[in-house]
Amino acid sequence: MIGLVFVVVQITAAEAALSEAQKQHQVAAKKLADAQAEHKILEVQNRKQITILEERYMEYNEALAKQRAEDARVGATLQSWLQLVVS
Repeated sequence: MIGLVFVVVQITAAEAALSEAQKQHQVAAKKLADAQAEHKILEVQNRKQITILEERYMEYNEALAKQRAEDARVGATLQSWLQLVVS
């Protein structure tokens, strides 16, 4: 009889431990799901920011190329004027 009571106590303790472990698992699974959802949001936001930065970089390079071409044109014009003045 004492052995049966001991087994019942052990089963009750094991069930309580199992229940607690299941609760902890559910909490951990919820935290993981939340973290994955946040990761997805951040990933989309980062992709948008990267796209914006890439567009700005391309615009900057286009403007820089135009400015360099204009600088070269002005420099060539200035050189030709200087040659006319000197000669």
